[in-house]
Amino acid sequence: MKAGSMRNIAQVYEPTTVTDETGQETYSYSQYRTIYVALVRDQYSKDETGAVQASGHDSYMLTTRYDPSIGYNHHIEFNGVMHRITEIDNVMNLRHELRIRITAVGL
Repeated sequence: MKAGSMRNIAQVYEPTTVTDETGQETYSYSQYRTIYVALVRDQYSKDETGAVQASGHDSYMLTTRYDPSIGYNHHIEFNGVMHRITEIDNVMNLRHELRIRITAVGL
């Protein structure tokens, strides 16, 4: 990673169990930690000629420092939109950085 590349701020949310007014357990997410990330690239679709059809910004690849506590059950708020983690890659198992692919929730 290059120095100064992690300029974006992302909020990590962990799942929590809450009891509602009827006594049922419901699942929600509470803020767990703030991390600094670098945006590697957007995911977008292309047509047959290679032109970008729609950027959509529904999927991102983020790079951050290695953190073993971040897992698939967490959600990440990035650019004001809640995303779920779809892929975590510990680059070459060196435990220096994580590549996290996220997809917007509800799309």
